[in-house]
Amino acid sequence: MSDELLQTIVEKLEALEIALLKQDNESANTLLHRNLLNEIKACKSGIEGLSTEVNNFSKKMEVQMLRFDAFTRISDKHRQDQTIHHHRLHKGLWVSVGLFILVGLLAVSLFNSRTDLKRYEANDIKYRLLKVKADTVVLRRLYKTDSIYNENPDAVKKATIQEELRIAERARLFQLASEKEKEAKALIRKARRY
Repeated sequence: MSDELLQTIVEKLEALEIALLKQDNESANTLLHRNLLNEIKACKSGIEGLSTEVNNFSKKMEVQMLRFDAFTRISDKHRQDQTIHHHRLHKGLWVSVGLFILVGLLAVSLFNSRTDLKRYEANDIKYRLLKVKADTVVLRRLYKTDSIYNENPDAVKKATIQEELRIAERARLFQLASEKEKEAKALIRKARRY
């Protein structure tokens, strides 16, 4: 576009020069017309020089554009697009999982405490039934047991556990003795047959 503009300016200057020359021939050669003609010629040669410089500059720009295009093509070939995905769980999900576990633990704890409460209530009813239905000897024994427990609960607990273990061992020995007795009777019957 700049080449066309420069070409149009040069043509207009040539037309102006021709018009001045015609006027110069028709009229008297004046100094003013000659000076103006010389300036127009100087402008014409300056514009023609600019035209060649603009052409050279546009050629250099085209070369640079070609180099830039080549560089971008080469760099596009070497570039590798990599997408890295990071999967993270949302904080709300972690809070929900934590609350779910907490609710589960609380439900198990509640169930266990309810079971213990039912057992305590049952023992309470049994104790109260013994108090209501028992004779005086049993009542004295219950009151004595309560007073002993209230004085030293740890000693009563330890003594009770030891007595339970002694009774369990005695029951095991009686069972073993009855089994041995049955075996002995079976051997005696067997010996009588021979």
